[in-house]
Amino acid sequence: MQRQSTCCDLCGGFQDLRQYPTGKGAVSWYACADCARLIDAELWEQLIERSIAAYGQIRPIPVGEEPILRQHVEQLVHAFRSFRLVGV
Repeated sequence: MQRQSTCCDLCGGFQDLRQYPTGKGAVSWYACADCARLIDAELWEQLIERSIAAYGQIRPIPVGEEPILRQHVEQLVHAFRSFRLVGV
């Protein structure tokens, strides 16, 4: 069953969500308008930076922990790129 997202899977934003279907059954990712613009332009590093900055707005990133968070976000963006259906 397809879930209806309430926030952007990349930055946590709530407005103007766009659905990105994947090749994995009924699974989709959701992106806000700002993240969608970066995705559509394939500006992956900027998307990673936006995601990290958004996380930092929600919860302070402890000193020394940004490399770990960056690695996690890079893996998330890589997974998104691997599974999304382009041109749908």
